[in-house]
Amino acid sequence: MPTAFGQKFTTTKVSVGCKIKVRQDNPLSDGGVGTIPTSISIKLYGWDTDYSTTVNSDVLVYDIACVASEEIENDDMWIYLFWLPLPPGTYLWLLTVSFGDENGTFQVLRDTRSTYKDAYEDGVNVNYDFYSEIFVFDDYTESYECVLSYGDTFVGSYTTDNGHSNPKINNNTVDVPNYVNSIHSQDPVVKNGRKVGRIATGSFVHVN
Repeated sequence: MPTAFGQKFTTTKVSVGCKIKVRQDNPLSDGGVGTIPTSISIKLYGWDTDYSTTVNSDVLVYDIACVASEEIENDDMWIYLFWLPLPPGTYLWLLTVSFGDENGTFQVLRDTRSTYKDAYEDGVNVNYDFYSEIFVFDDYTESYECVLSYGDTFVGSYTTDNGHSNPKINNNTVDVPNYVNSIHSQDPVVKNGRKVGRIATGSFVHVN
């Protein structure tokens, strides 16, 4: 199976991250389950001329992750990559499998209905795209802040889907106002009654 999956994309607004849809599912006709977690790396590049030139240029963002084996998580899932705000432009995310189950249980899901056809498998342009979503600022005046850091404070107001009003991270002091530690990883973030994101370590939450 391919080990390098790339997706070229163009943004018209400031971007702060992406998510990529993957699956652990054994494709073998005789069944069975994958028992080895898959180790991957994710890199972000600024697009330069073509695929080969791009992946041989400087990496803008780099992260590694481990995807659970099928016995742990037999379902679709999202792999996240966050970055500091980047200007509008054309970029490429590259997901590379370092090691995993030899039966090929790890899959980056294809969007065969997409008309862009800017995906790459092992450096070859293919006739589809991968399911992924780019996180962008709604406009240039909005403020996003990292929330899961020790001692964070915020100006303005924001909310999570669980109804916490203007929560702060508990910094273990008796300072006023009192901080609360009720934000949880994977809480959906709400803006104007609509889900706009999800909290993860180092992720971004909308501030009014």
